[in-house]
Amino acid sequence: MTKQEESLKKKANPERINNTLLGGIETRIVHWFVGIAPDWVNPDMMTLIGMIGSISILAGYILSTRSPWFLWLASFGFFLNWFGDSTDGNMARLRHIERPRYGYFVDHLLDTITMLMIFLGIGFTPYVRIDVALLTLTAYLMMNIYVYVNTQVHKKFQLSFAMLGPTEGRLMFVIANIFMFFFEFPTVTLFAIEFSYFDLYFIAWMVFLFWLFFSNVVRGIIKLYKEDPPKKYVSKNK
Repeated sequence: MTKQEESLKKKANPERINNTLLGGIETRIVHWFVGIAPDWVNPDMMTLIGMIGSISILAGYILSTRSPWFLWLASFGFFLNWFGDSTDGNMARLRHIERPRYGYFVDHLLDTITMLMIFLGIGFTPYVRIDVALLTLTAYLMMNIYVYVNTQVHKKFQLSFAMLGPTEGRLMFVIANIFMFFFEFPTVTLFAIEFSYFDLYFIAWMVFLFWLFFSNVVRGIIKLYKEDPPKKYVSKNK
């Protein structure tokens, strides 16, 4: 491989940073599956499985208005989504059949659609207010925008923050689903607005995501200002 080819590959495949609580276990499971999967199973199939999971999450949450038993459908959807989303890219890399531009484009746009399904779905349940769900979605999407911009500037694709990543996020939803199913949801009144305990759970996550966004943006601006200081303009007419 020539130096030019190596440079192009580095640009197309930025360094991945994924230091999470469950990262080691997740990597072993995914690598094990890729190792035993037949050749006809390909990354596109795994992407499709992930999207079937997303649709299951949305359906489970919406149907939970009829019966809380449908929360288990949503939780199973999180498993399918994790399985497909965690495996498609890893399968391509381990088999050396990457399509960097296609994979990047499809993966992140489908992730955005998935998050819209998840938060709209949980906002339609009787457990979480729609405004709380959408504000939490806003915070999540702001973090996504930061990650994409940071990837282009520093060529580092940061998947985790504070030892938390997409897998841990899915687990938090499943934990919330379990509590929604087994426990009553008492309400509290704050600023003349009634919130369930599950609202407060997602508000806490929303605040955490906003804090991550603004703290990383400020640090990034300071770092880049030092690395790329302002230049003095000298007029040619002088």
